[in-house]
Amino acid sequence: MSTMSKIIGRIFPTFTSARFAEYRIPRLWVITLVALVAKSGLLTGSLYGILGSLATAIVAPPLLCLLSIPALALRRRGQATYLLLLNGLLSFLLAGDAVYARAFQEPLGLHTLAAARTMDDMAGSITAMLNWTDLAYFADLPVALAAIIASRDAMTHSSRRLGTFAVVGTLSAAVVLTQILQIGVGSHLSDRRFLPLTLSPVGFHVYDVASAVSNRDRDLSREDLSDIRAWLGENARYQAPDHAFKTLHGNVTGKNLIVVQIESLEQSLLGQRVNGEAITPNLNRLIGESIYFPNVVQQVKDGNTSDAMLLFNTSTYPLRSGSAFLRFPENNFQTLPKLLSSDGYTPIAIQGDAEEFWNRDRTYPSLGFSDYVSENRFEDRREVGMGIIDESLYKQSIIELQRLQEPFYLHLTTMTSHTPFELPEEMKLLEMQRSDQTSNYLQSVRYADEAFGEFYADLKRRGLLENSVLVVYGDHEGIHKYADSTWLPDNNARVPFIIHTPDLKGITVENPGGQVDMLPTLAYLFGFDPEEYAWAMGRNLLGPHTGSAILSSGDVLPEADDAEHLQEGLRVANLIISGDYFSSSGG
Repeated sequence: MSTMSKIIGRIFPTFTSARFAEYRIPRLWVITLVALVAKSGLLTGSLYGILGSLATAIVAPPLLCLLSIPALALRRRGQATYLLLLNGLLSFLLAGDAVYARAFQEPLGLHTLAAARTMDDMAGSITAMLNWTDLAYFADLPVALAAIIASRDAMTHSSRRLGTFAVVGTLSAAVVLTQILQIGVGSHLSDRRFLPLTLSPVGFHVYDVASAVSNRDRDLSREDLSDIRAWLGENARYQAPDHAFKTLHGNVTGKNLIVVQIESLEQSLLGQRVNGEAITPNLNRLIGESIYFPNVVQQVKDGNTSDAMLLFNTSTYPLRSGSAFLRFPENNFQTLPKLLSSDGYTPIAIQGDAEEFWNRDRTYPSLGFSDYVSENRFEDRREVGMGIIDESLYKQSIIELQRLQEPFYLHLTTMTSHTPFELPEEMKLLEMQRSDQTSNYLQSVRYADEAFGEFYADLKRRGLLENSVLVVYGDHEGIHKYADSTWLPDNNARVPFIIHTPDLKGITVENPGGQVDMLPTLAYLFGFDPEEYAWAMGRNLLGPHTGSAILSSGDVLPEADDAEHLQEGLRVANLIISGDYFSSSGG
């Protein structure tokens, strides 16, 4: 017996005994099975704070048995190679789940994996979310490789072996199918967030693939169409204004609209100081002459920044899995650009990255933008991190504005404050006593605020603000989304929403809501009749009711009105987007 065989024998003595002499490959099979079950438990610990669950313990082993059965069709070391490749592939998948879950609180979905080509410019962001503990998912692979090298015999296709695997395979399939059929029995089981706990992490991916195949090119049924119409009809009652804000209806009719979506801007930073310095001095001043909503929660999901763009411009919740920009870029969306276009506006979008990034070159026309200015049209292409720096974005925006006829709608998306929050020293404006990720995040936000302040001053100097409404909002959380820990106070998933027009007396509206409410609130101020945007899933934040205070996870804020209606809205939105509702006869 070789030295390596002796080592393997000491580690796994049971499987080197005479009783298992003819089962060298099953020995590796058991090692693989145990390792993958352990990794599944490690991932559930990362996701839910518990090392596995009873359901995971029941489902993971038989599911992995099923996945390993193809090894029977191979001979000699091909069988062992298959098991090693299976282990390696699932190890990478589970490690990817762990990294992805740090930002999105769930494993990678099939649609996100399929869109990997869109991640070319996101290497820094992904690297920032890595943790040394992720190496644990690969710790057993050298041992498995050593077991293959040490094993000289191949598993034969004896009737005893085939019969054993047939029984194991049948029982495994029965256990897995039974667990899958339980999904939908309770609301906690139908919640996508808990599927890895219900089916095991590997089972989640099998179920995700099966769901994607079954829902591909899905046509809306009569029941689906009825559900959508009923939900939108019921939602119409939330567009009525509060008596105190009735005079604001049509208050900005005919004015230009300039919208700035600021990357990773958290609500809790506004008005705050660090070491005596204001973090967002320019935004703080803007609030004094604006309608300010400090209790709007982020509602983005897998699409992240693109979801924020979707929420703002369509007032539709994001997909339950994947990004609408990637999966359905050519849908017939009902949108703010189209609504404004019907009133004579010219809508354009500008962002400092590649034109095709996240399918924007295909999605923006579907949203109704008549022009999309990407990095290839910028005069100043200086880059930091994910793309062109904010100050260059704002300079290009001024150039574009001077070419436009009024009225216009310009939507800008900033990028410099994107994770991993790494700025050159000359761009850091705060005096920080610490050197950590939170400090870097604050430096990024401070820079973003400074660049915005210069843009605002330039707009004012050129007279471009006199007949314009300026809107600022955050796309999603920053440090609280991407970091394992931070010394900043909790942000409670909030992003700022500011509507500014010159000489407007400052109004703070504490009403809780979500990003989906931004469009109907603006439509009210621009004087549109609610029937003109009856497709909006959001609520008027200037109404007597709460806004759509629900997270993309389905969690509803305690003070929100009609929680059941809000939760049903997530399902309805998925139908609207995946079924291209507004292109159907029901739209």
